[in-house]
Parts: sequence; structure tokens; C-alpha cells
Amino acid sequence: MALLRFTKDGVEVKSVDLDEIGKADIVIGRAELADVRIDDRAVGRNHAILRLGAKGVAIQKISKFGKLTLNGKEILESII
Repeated sequence: MALLRFTKDGVEVKSVDLDEIGKADIVIGRAELADVRIDDRAVGRNHAILRLGAKGVAIQKISKFGKLTLNGKEILESII
């Protein structure tokens, strides 16, 4: 099970099992059609994309608004 946890101010606000989504490219955002929907104005409609591949999981910010943080550090993209 690949579990993705979203936190805000140190408090978990959402937890998602990536295996249940069943896609290689997973869009995270506020939009109704986002694969992982986070209802928070600090999150862009299409905020970031997760890419699941043979080498692991990559995350990339695709919104020009807001921040993307990983383990407390602001990033634009990373292998996780």
C-alpha cells in the first residue's frame, strides 16, 4: 500500500491510498475532476501531479499559485 498523507500546520487533513486510484499520473488539487481533491483555497485547482513509475514516485507542482511542500520544505519537484 502506498499511502499519501496531506497535512496543514502539522495536522493531517487527508490520507489517500494511491493503489486505490489505479492511475500512473495523479492530479492533486481543488478541482472537481482532480484525482485527489483537497478543498482548501491555499491549493490550486490543479496544484500538483504525482507520477508513479518504475523508479519510484515523482511529484511536480503544476499550479502557479500556492506552495508545494514535502517534509516541511518548499519544492517545485522531487522524487519521493
